[in-house]
Formats: sequence, structure tokens, C-alpha cells
Amino acid sequence: MHKEIRYLYIICTLIGFQFNVTSQVLFDYNDISVFFGDRNKSSNTIQSLEKTKSGDLLCVQRKTSFFQMFSKNNSKYTFDLITDYSIPKAKPIKFYGNGEKSNLFNFTYIGNKVLGLSYRASFLDQSPNLFYHIINPQTSGKTNHGFAISSFNSLPKVMDLSRISMVSSVDASYAAIIYIPLTKPKDFTTIKYVILKEDFSILIENEFFFPFASQQYEPLEYFVFNEKQQILITGHYVENPPGNNWQNEDRFFENISISHINNNTLNLTKLNEKGKYFTDVQVLEKNDKLHISALYTSFIDGYIEGTYVAVVNKRGEIIKEFFTPFSKDIRSPQALKNNSFSNQFRTEVEYSKFNIFDIQVLNDGYLISSEYNALEYRYGGTDVPGATNVIDTYYWSSDIIVSKIGQNGQLVWNKVVPKIQRSINDGGYYLSTASYFDSEKLHLFFNDNSQNYSEGGFYNKYGEVPMTSQFSKSKNTIAHVSIDLKDGEIFRKKTLGRAETKVLFVPRLSTSFNSTNTLMIYGQSGNKHRVGSVSFIK
Repeated sequence: MHKEIRYLYIICTLIGFQFNVTSQVLFDYNDISVFFGDRNKSSNTIQSLEKTKSGDLLCVQRKTSFFQMFSKNNSKYTFDLITDYSIPKAKPIKFYGNGEKSNLFNFTYIGNKVLGLSYRASFLDQSPNLFYHIINPQTSGKTNHGFAISSFNSLPKVMDLSRISMVSSVDASYAAIIYIPLTKPKDFTTIKYVILKEDFSILIENEFFFPFASQQYEPLEYFVFNEKQQILITGHYVENPPGNNWQNEDRFFENISISHINNNTLNLTKLNEKGKYFTDVQVLEKNDKLHISALYTSFIDGYIEGTYVAVVNKRGEIIKEFFTPFSKDIRSPQALKNNSFSNQFRTEVEYSKFNIFDIQVLNDGYLISSEYNALEYRYGGTDVPGATNVIDTYYWSSDIIVSKIGQNGQLVWNKVVPKIQRSINDGGYYLSTASYFDSEKLHLFFNDNSQNYSEGGFYNKYGEVPMTSQFSKSKNTIAHVSIDLKDGEIFRKKTLGRAETKVLFVPRLSTSFNSTNTLMIYGQSGNKHRVGSVSFIK
């Protein structure tokens, strides 16, 4: 199945940079090679691992101490490039605006640098002053002084920082800062935006009126093409939905709107179909087009029935759209019903639905991958005066549905990858799935239970409910699922796990480097961290 663990003393080159190796772990399999560098000790939290415009791996760390938990300035960020499979030593940056300390609360990427956003609020005037910062991961010092954003700082009311978003263009040549405030139920939304270029110059500060109240829609994506053209995509909620259990369900969208902004003029197009509701929406920009993918149902609180795809040009015009039902075996309620919630607990389910986590545009169609996720509260104790009650938060992530859709919307194949993942009171940090796509296969990686596999390492629970994923040294393993793009044939096996790596795999922090056939991965256990990679053998 695989070769023995080998502890190496080597110097290698991977994903475009050199790294020195002292004592790492390498596992070879038939089609992949999994490598982990040294374990590093750090009290920081790794917030993201991102690929820069030049192909480097950027590590964003955040440090929060106990004494900072109750402070507005509760996090210290550090931005560094990973060059040797080691987590960089934290060098937290102190941010300033107009000579006074400010708090970094958001960031995005532009060129090979980071565009940060901080706020400063005085004791007497609690309306924040906003500043943007130029952060160079290669030369970042201990302090960073920002530049004021005049249009945001001139707002007459207190600004809700949670309503500010930051995005980058696909080529990282432009970045946008967008403020979408909450409104009164009958008021339109005034959306403010700032566009910056790769040299960090502000090209435009402006606003436009969006003809809906903020409670009627959810901002989904904002695409910036240049200082003149942008597209805002929003999902619009069903008004006055029926159903007794509606308050406990995630709200569905009745339609999707595409708002093309050209020289501050808005042109709006709606995507909708009578009797169809969208449960989740994701958008991918590729080949100068926007590819909108969604899951849909015919009932306001029903099971998902299939996928929806719309192709839109940069002017916001619809090129084509189609609904593609799942095959009958997947569309049946039993295939989509979650049976993980236990009736012996007093529970409240806040969130429960399938989410799209990967979209691929193929030469002959589309590949759409979705995953079931849920958030559940379980109440312990007794409902009597003086009793101590406990509320535990359960995070669930289970079955994966992968669908291949033809160019004209026909279903080529769809497959279910069964899994059950659960964690408690940890934010679901080790749940979900990492994906890597090449011209022949889709590869999926997630934490699993080694008891779902034979002694030879092959999955052996076909036709059965798999055992719940485990995170202990004795039972944890990283599952590798490869799906052939032609016919959907699935091959599933276990790889290494916590016993070999001494850390737990964190799927959400994986990053693809297709130019070198590599998926960069990361694991953590307590204050120990490890950076690794999966190399795909052609």
C-alpha cells in the first residue's frame, strides 16, 4: 500500500522555492506522495494559508492572549511567507492611524502584498476612523502607519465594521473595500465602495443606490474588474415563507440578482424560476466570465433536488443557464436526510444544509462538489431553579455530493461520498474537505476513522453507514478519495494520520499549486504546528 515512514536529511525544491529539511516524514503511495516538515511550537492561530500572485505561500497568524480577550484590540496579526515548511516566527505588527494606535480587523491581497484595514475610535467619539495599510510580507516591520479613507470617515452615523468587506480581482491587480449598511425595512441601501490599484493608489471612492432594504437580501460576491466596472451578486430571501419550523431553518433565496456597476451606474438582472428556491450559491470567475452555481429545491423547506448553473459575462448579461436534477437515487429523501441528531438530548439546530465547496469549469461542462454541514446546540442539566445548565455546540460535516454537468445542462454523472464528522465546542476546525483538481481526477481529503478501511487500507463500508471520523492517535486517518472525471469512478483509501504526523489535518487551510501538481496542507495539535504537501504523481 505504501512504503515505510522515512526520516530524511535532504534539500529539495518545491512550488518554486527552496527549503532545508532536518527530520521530516514522507509517505509514498501509488498515485500521491505525502510530506510533512518539522513540527513547530507556537501559541498563535493560523488563520489562512494563501497563494500570492507570484506563487509564494503566505501565512497569516493571529495571536490572542487571555488578557486581550476582553479588549477591543483583541488580536495581533502577522503576515509572513513560508519558505522552508516551517511556521514563521510571529512578528506581530502594531498599526497606527494619524499617529495613534489602530486595530486591524480585515485584509485582502493585492499584487504580492496585503491590503489591511484598521479602525481607531476615541473615547468621546465612538465612530471609527478607517485607515488602509500596505503590508509587505517580505519586509514587514514592527509598526505600520495607515492612510485615511475620506469617504468612509465622513459618514454621519456610527459605522458597523461587520458590514465592511474586502475583495481582490482574480489577477490581484485591483482590490475593493465595500460597505453595505443595515437599513430600515422600507429604505434602499446606499452602498459605498473604494477601488485601489496594485500600487495602492485609490482610483475611486463612490457610492450607488441598491433598490432593496438590507433585510431582503444577502450579499454573496463582489467582483472588481477595474475602477469603472464591478459586479455585485446578491441572494434575495423568500418573503413571508410558510412552515411552522421556518425560524429554525436557514433561509432560502427566491432569486439571485446580478448588479453591474459601470461608471457608478447600476444595471440589475434577476435570475429566478417560478417554483424553484436556491439553498446555497457560489460564484467562480474564469475565462472572463462569471460561473454561478447553486443548489435548488422546489419546496421552501425541502431537500435539495439538483444543481443550477448560470454563465454571465462581465457586463452582467446572461449567456446561458440551466437546472440539472440529481439522479433518482440521490434525490430520494433518505439519501439527503441527516440521521446524526439524537432525540435523547434537548437540541436546537441552527443551521442544516448542503454547501458548495468546489466548482470546476471543464472543457465539456462543470464539476460541482457540495457537502452537508450543520450546527446544533445541545442543552444539559435540569430545568429547575438553582440547577447548572450546560450548552454544548456540535459541529457536523457529512456526505459529499459530486456532480458532473454537461455543457448544455445534462447530467453526466453524480456520486455520493459518505462520511460522518462531528466535533464539539471547537468551531469545526478539523472538519470539512480539501480538494485538488487536475485534468483527469478530482481528489478529496478529509479526516476519517481508520476502522472504515481494511487492513490493506481500502474503504470497506460500501452500502453501510460509515463510522464517525475520529481524532485520536489510534483511529485518525486522512482519507484520500479520487474521482475519475470521465465516468465518476471512485477510489477511496486511507493514508497517514495523527499517529504518524503528531498533528491533526486542517482541511480548510489547504492550498492548491497546480503548476507543480501540489496541494499544500497543514496540521495542528495544541500549540504544535506542521506544514506539509501532497504531490500528485502523473
